[in-house]
Amino acid sequence: MKKTYNAITYLLNFHTTYILPAFLISCVCMVMGCDEIFEQDITNKKVVLMAPADSAASVKVTQTFRWQTLEGARQYRLEIGSPSLLEASDYFIDTTTSATSLRLVLQPGRFEWRLTALNAGYTSQSAERYLRIDTSSDLGQQSFRLLYPANNSTQGSNAITFQWEALPMADRYVFELDGETIDTLSSNRFIKTFATDSRSYSWQVTALNAKSSKAADQAFTFSIDMSNPTAPTLVSPLSNATLQNLPVTLSWQRGATAVVRDSVYLYTNAQTLITGYPKAVTTTSYQITSSTTNLGAGTYYWAVKSVSTSGKASSLSEMRSFTLLF
Repeated sequence: MKKTYNAITYLLNFHTTYILPAFLISCVCMVMGCDEIFEQDITNKKVVLMAPADSAASVKVTQTFRWQTLEGARQYRLEIGSPSLLEASDYFIDTTTSATSLRLVLQPGRFEWRLTALNAGYTSQSAERYLRIDTSSDLGQQSFRLLYPANNSTQGSNAITFQWEALPMADRYVFELDGETIDTLSSNRFIKTFATDSRSYSWQVTALNAKSSKAADQAFTFSIDMSNPTAPTLVSPLSNATLQNLPVTLSWQRGATAVVRDSVYLYTNAQTLITGYPKAVTTTSYQITSSTTNLGAGTYYWAVKSVSTSGKASSLSEMRSFTLLF
């Protein structure tokens, strides 16, 4: 009797000590997400700052703030204040990023910057540095970048808004398109409506003041494509196919090369779309499973539409049907 009691006691203790906590943790994971439970404690850690150096003096208004990766961090909070974080009367920014660097264009002046690592459960200690930007009006020492439209991008509209980094000591900007001066501007933004024909362009901006000039670091090119992509061609299953059960894999071929995604349409008849559809996919196949779509025995219809890199949508492909027997 004693041995039986000890065995039962052991099983109860084992269940209480190991099985029940594991079950409870799995339940909490499903509700809250395990990231919040198992985040690494970084409260006693500090990010190592890389650049700019502490108390650095620079003549460049464009600064790239860099730091080392901190193990356990998911994001980094960067705060910059001028003349200080406590008295940020001239400039202040508070932003988060998952990267380990951030490029900013600042005004001349004195700055204090602080970096803190974050995850879902903890905040690290903050690392702080000081920076002084003391410039002349010579633009030749500065650098700035073109921003939008992005280099080698394709635009689906002929009304284009151009934007670039602003230089505080610049009085005006010369906007060039395909090597020709189009306009001289006082802001870092220009809007132009192009002809509706599809073609490529190059653009560049030069900053000016009374003493000097400076071109952007790199000229950009972009294309305007007002056409819609060709509708995709369905591959399998064949039309009127009879299938025993799920899963069902739908596949197709794209009719254009510059396609960023496809939309899969699934119907209970030729006109009634199933709830949750269309589904956006980046490949040329889609698998219907019992976990993604609740289908019973019957006949279903499907079709696909493509969306180009310029945001233009194709017409809907042919519609095919398949029958599930179950």
